Amino acid sequence: MFFLGLALFIGVHVLTALPIRATVREAMGEKPYRAIYSLLSLLGFGLMIYGYTDAHNAYRGTLLYQPPPFLKHIAMLLVLFAFWGLAATNSKGKIHALVQHPQILGVKLWAFAHLLANGDLFSVIFFGSFLAWAVIARVSYKRRGVKGPDRNVSFGLRDVVVMVIGTVLYGAFAFWAHPAWIGVSVAG
Repeated sequence: MFFLGLALFIGVHVLTALPIRATVREAMGEKPYRAIYSLLSLLGFGLMIYGYTDAHNAYRGTLLYQPPPFLKHIAMLLVLFAFWGLAATNSKGKIHALVQHPQILGVKLWAFAHLLANGDLFSVIFFGSFLAWAVIARVSYKRRGVKGPDRNVSFGLRDVVVMVIGTVLYGAFAFWAHPAWIGVSVAG
């Protein structure tokens, strides 16, 4: 289930980076295209969550590399920055302006951080797939000329709100949701 969900989720997102995207969107119309894209993405994500434990347990013992313990702390900091990126996705502040595509940067930081802290085969497949998708998405945006907001924006209240929201979500996920849903304590 997990790998089917991963393939569906990544596949849907990679297809949006291909030239055929415009043709399909034009043929379907904007709203139906977005609805189907969203439903397939959610279905893929749901299948990943549903199959996560079984897949993780099946590949847990296959260690590809042993990360040094200090990388866990660097990973935790990078994931905080990832949450800031995710929180900045729809903001109009300086963080969004500087990063241009904060959600993609957030996914890249999240995936890279987990690759720093986890050397088992499952983690490399899972987080490596998300990192590869995020890199492909960013390159696709550049090629298509998709630009973010104007960079001539001052740091202000919107950025503070993004950082506070991102930090609160990070804390909730790191210290409650991660152990509860994933079964791995970040603090321990």
